[in-house]
Amino acid sequence: PSPQPSRRRRWPWLLLAVLVAAAAAAGAIALVLGSDRVTVPRVTGETIEQASADLARAGFELRTRRTTSEQSAGIVIAQDPEAGAKVDKGSTVTLVVSSGPGKRTVPDVRFLTEAQATRRLSRLGFLVEAHERHSSTVEKGIVIATDPLNGTRQPVGTRVQLFVSSGPRQVKVPDVTGLDVDSAKTALSDKRFTYTTNEVTSDEPKGRVVSQLPAAGTKVDEGSRVTLDVSKGPAKAEVPDVLGLPPADARRELAAAGLGVQVREKAVATEDQDGVVVLQRPAPQTRIQKGRTVVIYVGRFQPPDGGGDMTTPPGGTG
Repeated sequence: PSPQPSRRRRWPWLLLAVLVAAAAAAGAIALVLGSDRVTVPRVTGETIEQASADLARAGFELRTRRTTSEQSAGIVIAQDPEAGAKVDKGSTVTLVVSSGPGKRTVPDVRFLTEAQATRRLSRLGFLVEAHERHSSTVEKGIVIATDPLNGTRQPVGTRVQLFVSSGPRQVKVPDVTGLDVDSAKTALSDKRFTYTTNEVTSDEPKGRVVSQLPAAGTKVDEGSRVTLDVSKGPAKAEVPDVLGLPPADARRELAAAGLGVQVREKAVATEDQDGVVVLQRPAPQTRIQKGRTVVIYVGRFQPPDGGGDMTTPPGGTG
C-alpha cells in the first residue's frame, strides 16, 4: 500500500511542535531580558546622602539639581522617574534637592503700624515677633525698629523682632520746691524733664523755687515740661509823701501802697502843724518791702514851755 496518506497525517503535528518550541524559546528570552528591569525606589523626603546610597544599591546612576524650597537644605523634594516605575537596571535617576528657602531682604517697616508691618514681613516669608518699647518721639503703636535691621538679607523663615512704641515712659515729677533755681534745674534734667521759669514776688529769698507745675509726685510722660515759680524777693513799694496830711488821709495813702502805719504824736510849736503829719519814717520816696510799717508823727500844738515826743495811747497804731 502507498505511504503517502501517512505522511499527510503527520505534518500538522510537526507544525504544532515547532510552534510550541518557538513559544517556549520566546518565553525564555523574555524571562532573561525581564530580569534587567527594576523598580525605582522612593527617595523623596530623604537626605541626599540617604537617597544616593539607596539608588546605588539598586544599581541606578544618579544626577542631581538644586532649587530653593521651604524644605531644609539637602532634602530630596522630587525624583524622575517617579517611585514605582519599571526601568532598565543602570538607568539614571534625577533628584531635585532643596537648597533651603533662600534669602530675602528685610524691608523697612519703620513708622508703619504693627499690623501693617506684620503683613508686609509675612508676605516675604518672615516670621514676626512683636515687642513693646518706650519712645518719647514715636507715637504709640508705631514701629520703631526691627532686628535683623532693614536692608539685610536673611533666610526665608527667619524670625524678625518688631519693636513697637508703647509711647513715652510714665515717671513721677520730683519735688524741687525750696531748692535754689539752679539746683532745681539740675534735678529735673537728671530725670529727663525740661523746664521753664517764672519770676514771682515772694517772701522767700530771691532765686528760690516757691512752687512747681505739675506738682511733685504727679505721673507724666518722660521728657515733659515742668514750670517753676522762682522768687524774685518780696514786692517793694515807694513810701508816699504824707507830710502835712491829717492822720486819716495819711493812713489811706500808706495802706493803698501796701504799707502798715504806726501813729505817734509830736509836740509842735506852731498851730498850723497841729493835727497833721509833721514827720515820717522812712522818708518819702524810699523803696521798702510791701507790708513794712511806716511811722508817722502827728503834730500836737503845745505852749512854748511844753515839749517832747508823745506816743498815742493804745489803739492809735495800725
